[in-house]
Amino acid sequence: MEIQQQKINYLGLSEKTLNRDVYRIIPFTRLIEIFETSQFTLLSPQKWDDPFENLLFKSPIRVGNVSFSFDANQQRCHGQCWTLKAASDAMWRIYSPDKTCVRIKSTIKLLGESFHAVRKEGTYLFIGKVKYCNPRQLIKHLQSLAQKLSENPEESFARALLFKRNAFDHEDEIRLLCFNFNNAIDGTGGLLKYKIDPHRIIKTVLLDPRAPNELVQVYKHYLKEKIGFQGHFSKSTLYDLPKNLNFQVKANK
Repeated sequence: MEIQQQKINYLGLSEKTLNRDVYRIIPFTRLIEIFETSQFTLLSPQKWDDPFENLLFKSPIRVGNVSFSFDANQQRCHGQCWTLKAASDAMWRIYSPDKTCVRIKSTIKLLGESFHAVRKEGTYLFIGKVKYCNPRQLIKHLQSLAQKLSENPEESFARALLFKRNAFDHEDEIRLLCFNFNNAIDGTGGLLKYKIDPHRIIKTVLLDPRAPNELVQVYKHYLKEKIGFQGHFSKSTLYDLPKNLNFQVKANK
């Protein structure tokens, strides 16, 4: 079931999933910037690493003997990625290479409410769950969406950005997508910034489990005393061994 709520299109998400927690790993300095500016930043698909991410934008489309491309429209699309996985060794290693980043937690519903700040005439907003498939299936899905471009171009492009190869299924992504075909908002330099209330949106902050213990108090003091963060802060226990662990075995007779 797919729903439309308050002018934001939810793709691949049912009503009951909107209260699910979502997570995003970012540098601590980026977190402080979010609190100090009260802004989230979306990136153009041109800045995403995987070249398969925006194939429908980059590839020529043929109608009879006529060929055209939507490549220029990449500049009018911006997105932000979150994950449904609360604990992932792969995500920490990929997005916290220096072992000092933090994981912020929100909910799909809270992200949707904050996303309304981008809403202007000429913009189209989507929040969708990424589906993972093999390369052949991905291209087949894109072919089907290309056929529907003339009927509903905004939703077709949004759905095209919600397919990734199986090699990335550890990310278990939720994506915020904004399409701005009438230049209603400024996405200068491939970045789109919009206002949020970070104290409402960010529920908890978790430090990389590999971070030095000295950073725990440093980060906590800054968040609590300088920023006034009221949510929970701690270090991830992903690699902590169980306390008082012992294995009871019977003596051989």
